[in-house]
Amino acid sequence: MVVYKNWLIHSCGNRLFATEMAEVNHPTVEIQNCSQEQAIDAFCVTDNSVYAGGCCKILTRLNPVGGSAGFEEAAKCTLPGHAYSLSGDDEKMFALVHTGQVV
Repeated sequence: MVVYKNWLIHSCGNRLFATEMAEVNHPTVEIQNCSQEQAIDAFCVTDNSVYAGGCCKILTRLNPVGGSAGFEEAAKCTLPGHAYSLSGDDEKMFALVHTGQVV
């Protein structure tokens, strides 16, 4: 899980959720159309986006949507392996995958 501004981004299995921490009751919404085939367990936050990856070799970029809608999928790509760790900024994103490569 990661924090992006007033949002807590977290996964449950292969689905992504956003919890608005600024609200009193902390409403949680599922991020639509962002589920993956297997568990999501790697996250990275940049100034303008949140990145999520996991066992199914998919890296997803999420962008915030105005209001209480949370986030939407902005881009998706396939990695050569399971993403163990993500790091980067708005220009470049790096993933350490289970093959030992940094891509």
